[in-house]
Amino acid sequence: SNSVTSEQETDQDTTKNKRQKITSPSLEQQHQQQEEQKTQQETNDLTQGYRNLAETIAKHRGALNEITRAHEIIAEGKLLLKMARSRRKTLRKDIGVYMKQLEELEL
Repeated sequence: SNSVTSEQETDQDTTKNKRQKITSPSLEQQHQQQEEQKTQQETNDLTQGYRNLAETIAKHRGALNEITRAHEIIAEGKLLLKMARSRRKTLRKDIGVYMKQLEELEL
């Protein structure tokens, strides 16, 4: 009789243990959940990092476009200045010629 009672108690303990395992997460499950949370947090951090990087790239691309435009404007300015200097040189020569003709006429 004692052995039957002992077996029943063992069965009851086993059932009790199974219920506890179902209701309270084991250390392994807790560790797995923590790992999953950690992985999720790392994923979120990476995603945010990529968003920030994309934003920074977009800002830099905008700045780069502005710099490129500024270089184009400077190049246009240099070309116009070169043309103006050439024109001034031509005009001075022309004025010189006209002044000589005027002197000759006055004589």
